[in-house]
Amino acid sequence: MKNHYLLTIQCMVLSLIMLLCMSCVSPYAMTGTDTTANISDVPLPEHLYGFLMSMPEGSNSAMSPKGVKWLAAMMYAGAGGQTAAELKTAFRFDNEPGQVARQLNEESSEGIKIANGMWADRQLSLKPGFQAIMENDFEAHFFVGDFVNELEIVQTDINEWVKRQTDGSIPTLFDDLQSDTKLVLVNTIHFKSEWQSAFDPAQTALRTFTRLDGSETALPMMRQSLSSAYGEKDDVICLELLYAQENLSMLFILPTNPEDWHVLEKTMSEEKINEWRKAMTIEEVDCIIPKIELTASFDLREVFKNLGAWSPFSAQKADFTKMSDSELFVSQAIQNIRIEVDEAGTTASAATAAAFIPKSMPLKKPFHADRPFWFVIRDTETGTIFFIGRFVGSP
Repeated sequence: MKNHYLLTIQCMVLSLIMLLCMSCVSPYAMTGTDTTANISDVPLPEHLYGFLMSMPEGSNSAMSPKGVKWLAAMMYAGAGGQTAAELKTAFRFDNEPGQVARQLNEESSEGIKIANGMWADRQLSLKPGFQAIMENDFEAHFFVGDFVNELEIVQTDINEWVKRQTDGSIPTLFDDLQSDTKLVLVNTIHFKSEWQSAFDPAQTALRTFTRLDGSETALPMMRQSLSSAYGEKDDVICLELLYAQENLSMLFILPTNPEDWHVLEKTMSEEKINEWRKAMTIEEVDCIIPKIELTASFDLREVFKNLGAWSPFSAQKADFTKMSDSELFVSQAIQNIRIEVDEAGTTASAATAAAFIPKSMPLKKPFHADRPFWFVIRDTETGTIFFIGRFVGSP
């Protein structure tokens, strides 16, 4: 039986950008204003702890597991040898790259918009097989430009494309594209929907929110009474709110005991979330949830490494020979997120990038999210997780 929930989600779940450069650059991390495993060889998305551990401890944050998987698939399309083997194992790619791309598209949900793009320097010779997969299977928008003499034009084109795909949610992806960049691959995921049952703005008020360290702050919090999926299991309380789309929802996960936060987070997995979801029943709920507005930008390299994919980031071991004759390795892998939750619904966007350089009544159940909680935007039929995040009340 399909669950229908409420929220406006604008999920540009990710801009997977692969910058293939022609000189060595020191890797660096990007950290955001607000900012999604230590995974013991457990492939994504089975285990989400690596994503959660990548988030700053004291900040509201989110990540897109699906976005990371799209990035890995695009890297996989150009990888060979050990690099291809690591990506295949870490992300459970059971087929060849073209089939993986088609599979990912089939896993997409109604209401989720996915777009891919590829920008190549006219001096870069792409291998025909890789280009064909990108254009035919990933259905990538293809742009050829002069990265040496007209880099600003290329950068503007990328930013404008991303802005269009995300309805303006991420207006700028690159501020300073490196002059030695030779190839950029981009994936975006965008979703926008209203809550099935909107919150009344008149019920929104400042209420006390207790942070992880026990300190208190006043936050604008929405409130409504409704019939919704609710459950208590394994020391968590769960509430699922439906979007206008029949197959999408936002699942809120609240620790019963705030002191169990770290223990529960270490066991967070897609399987566990689905178990919690199955234990839920329709109840009358008094729902109090804070309005959310957060942005995040951070380094993804540790996520890949924790999943067992090390060689893409090694100048000695990376193998992207199916992409180009130029010997390349990943110098940078990032993801940018923007999520807003208000009375009408939710807006969520993500951009993921990788830069390559050369070698060298009844009683109402209370669900009062007045302390730190996790949230998941998921497909209620397949269990696919598009976003996972935490809200801890930081400014």
